[in-house]
Amino acid sequence: MLRQLIYTAFLLCCTVAQVFGQSLLERTISMEVKRQRLDAVLKEMGKQAGFSFSYNSNLLRRDSLVTLKARDRQVREVLQMLFADRFEYREQGKHIIIQKSDGGNDWYVSGYVIDEKTGEKVSNASVYEPQHLVASLTNDAGYFKLKLKSKQPATAINISKLAYNDTSIAIKPGVDQVFTVNLSAKDYELDSVVFSPKKRIEDTWIGQWFLSSRQRLQTMNLGKLLVDKPYQVSLTPGLGTHGRMAGQVENKVSVNVLGGYTAAVNGVELGGLFNIVRKDMQYLQLVGLFNIVGGKVKGVQAAGLFNQTMDSVTGVQLAGLVNLAGSDVTGVQAGGIYNHAPANMRYAQFAGVSNYAGLRAEGIQAAGVANIAGKGMNGAQIAGVANVADSVVEGVQISGVFNYAKNLKGLQIGVVNICDSSSGYSLGLLNFVRHGYHKFSIHTNEVMQINASVKTGTDKLYTILTGGFNPNGTSRVASFGYGLGREVKLSRVVSLNPEATAQHLYLGDWGHLNLLSRLSLNLHVQLHKYIAVYGGPAYSVYYSKQSSFKPGFKTDVATSGYSSSSMGSNTIGWLGWNMGVSLF
Repeated sequence: MLRQLIYTAFLLCCTVAQVFGQSLLERTISMEVKRQRLDAVLKEMGKQAGFSFSYNSNLLRRDSLVTLKARDRQVREVLQMLFADRFEYREQGKHIIIQKSDGGNDWYVSGYVIDEKTGEKVSNASVYEPQHLVASLTNDAGYFKLKLKSKQPATAINISKLAYNDTSIAIKPGVDQVFTVNLSAKDYELDSVVFSPKKRIEDTWIGQWFLSSRQRLQTMNLGKLLVDKPYQVSLTPGLGTHGRMAGQVENKVSVNVLGGYTAAVNGVELGGLFNIVRKDMQYLQLVGLFNIVGGKVKGVQAAGLFNQTMDSVTGVQLAGLVNLAGSDVTGVQAGGIYNHAPANMRYAQFAGVSNYAGLRAEGIQAAGVANIAGKGMNGAQIAGVANVADSVVEGVQISGVFNYAKNLKGLQIGVVNICDSSSGYSLGLLNFVRHGYHKFSIHTNEVMQINASVKTGTDKLYTILTGGFNPNGTSRVASFGYGLGREVKLSRVVSLNPEATAQHLYLGDWGHLNLLSRLSLNLHVQLHKYIAVYGGPAYSVYYSKQSSFKPGFKTDVATSGYSSSSMGSNTIGWLGWNMGVSLF
């Protein structure tokens, strides 16, 4: 017994939930009355369906007698039986408000959309009159109602729904009509379906946030429909001259007071806060906060915060913060923080922080922090911190810290330069070429007995980090410096290496500049794959104003026995020598 009571209660709860989750006008009632007062009949209808009627007492004759028989009929249908088309009905909370029909120039096309095969009501189907852009979506009961004007010579309405075949029905202008429309489902061959990864603008977070679910459903149903109009004005998406059909209209001029949603722009679009375009934008788009375009941009986008297009850009993107493209960029991206081109970039990107080109960049990338070109660079990358090109660089990379190129055919200037291979030039404190020139040498000369150098780059041009010292207790000296060199092959094992270095000498006091510049010409002989010996003449130029020295430090840098010549105040020059062993 208890089990039956629980089951009965469960069924009752499900029935109540189903009834009260419906639209008030779609709830089902049953009535059979004969010559009863109208107000009593309305009260009974509301009692059965769980709501109450609200109306002006002057609108209805409440004491008029009604005879009615309705079994399992919707409230909307019963009201049609009572009043025909004399009134309109609006739902508000738990009330149905009865209002006088506009009449005059207005007429209505209404009805239900039904699945032809199953007989079930089809919800969220788009019903529209294409000439004057009047549209509606069917509710949960498949019901629709279009309000038309007598001056509009409409002769047909269309019904579209995703996964169903489009249907068109003829209508009589100026006459209220009720239809039942059968939609047939499309037949799909699953093995021939090609799934496209392209994302729709309605699926982005902006589309989810700024477009209503009804607008997104309308676009899904009517995706192929595109209507040309000379202009549109809107306050917000869906509240404008094209109403719910705005997402299907291409405009020459589009003005959005706060924000707008259109199918395409082939002219000018202005927005107070935001512009959303489903397909392409051509010529000019200006807005206070952001522009987002689902197709291609050809022209100028300018926004206070950011611009985004889900396809290519041909023209200019200007934004206070960020510019985002979905494919190639041919033109200029200028953003206060970041520019993004996931494919090729041609001409220029300027950003306060960073620029990104997913494939090849041709032109200029200039950023306060970093530039990235995923498939190489032909032009110039200029950054405060780093430049990266993961392929061939034909041009120049200039950064405050770091440059990387997979294959360098141009010039790198930075503190640290790295590449896999190079036929160009790297100028920096450290230059690492994976398939290039990298040596460690230990050598001696007439100034310092022990010296060590790291040489990195290419045989065309390598940089030298060098340091040395004298261990002698009466003529101590230490140095560090930088230089450039080049290797000229004379044979398989013999090469000539001209090198130029500049070194600071420490002679017991950091308060003096003691600058030693040397030009060397070394003959290298390769004894083994990783060992070479070298030596040759070196001409030195030494500049110093230091006149007093601490005990134990070298006072005669040129060293007695070497003829020196004066080259002006505080500068001397002499011919010396250099010899050592090179490893790697």
